[in-house]
Formats: sequence, C-alpha cells, structure tokens
Amino acid sequence: MSDPGPFLRISGGLLLWASAFVWLYALLSIGCAVSWQRALPAVLAVIWILHLVAGVLLHVNSCRHLKALPLETPEPRRFVAHASVWLMAAGWVGILFVGWPVLLLEPCR
Repeated sequence: MSDPGPFLRISGGLLLWASAFVWLYALLSIGCAVSWQRALPAVLAVIWILHLVAGVLLHVNSCRHLKALPLETPEPRRFVAHASVWLMAAGWVGILFVGWPVLLLEPCR
C-alpha cells in the first residue's frame, strides 16, 4: 500500500476550502429555509473558525514537513513539499474569502 501522505498534503488545503464552502453555504441555505435566523450567525461563525484553525494546523504541518526534509531528498518529493505549503496557504485564503461575507452580511435576505 502506498503512502497517502503526499496526496493529502498537496490537496488538503483545497479540500478544506471546499469543505468550508459546502458547509457554510449549505447551513446558510438550510438555516434560512427553516428560520434559524437567531442562531444562524453563531453557527456559521463556529464552522468558519473551525475551518480556519484546521487550515492553520495543516499549513504548520506542511511547513514542518518541508523543513524536516534532508537536503538529499529527491526533487519530486521536494516539489510536493513546496507545492503543499503554497496550496495550503491558497486554501486558507480561500476559506477567508468564502467565510467573511457569510458573517458580515445579514443572512436570509
């Protein structure tokens, strides 16, 4: 069985961004449909913050993995390590971008 680590490291940030997008907008739609207007902003804030924290933890993990690579590591593995750091950062920025309108704008309008 092959190591799933490189795949998860390189796609983790974007998968987390997709998860934030789906959860935030699905809960927003469901909350508006069933009239959760009072609790909805708090629920969305918690979901958003959890995704932001998970993104930071994944990014820190990717940075540690990159720094721990020995200098004689083959180039494809180094590329995956560098790409995972940048893709984790891009995913985190995507989570920021997706979440701020949900929190700043009035839901269910």
